[in-house]
Amino acid sequence: MNPFLRRKQRFVRAVDGVSISVQKGKTAAIVGESGCGKTTLARTIGLMTQPTEGKLFLEGKEITDPKTDRHNVYRNMQMVYQDPESSLDPRMKIGQSIGEPLHGLMKWEK
Repeated sequence: MNPFLRRKQRFVRAVDGVSISVQKGKTAAIVGESGCGKTTLARTIGLMTQPTEGKLFLEGKEITDPKTDRHNVYRNMQMVYQDPESSLDPRMKIGQSIGEPLHGLMKWEK
């Protein structure tokens, strides 16, 4: 407990007890009310937030291991944010914006 706080610190479990399986070639969408943990879940799946417990698997391999090659993980994963104004770069063609996470695996026409 922090001695400078008059009340006891509380912790919120933003995401608890989640289990998601997505078949190869399928897409999953995370929907829900504001503040229900969608972004926290997406950031955890995308390895931008470290899970406090549990494990994540992609194609049968654990990806929460610190030794995981994230470059290989990101080749098979794409996060699309709700706000297109912050998601897409208006200076790029749509194919370039969508293909950018492929880290140079594809070449684009100029």
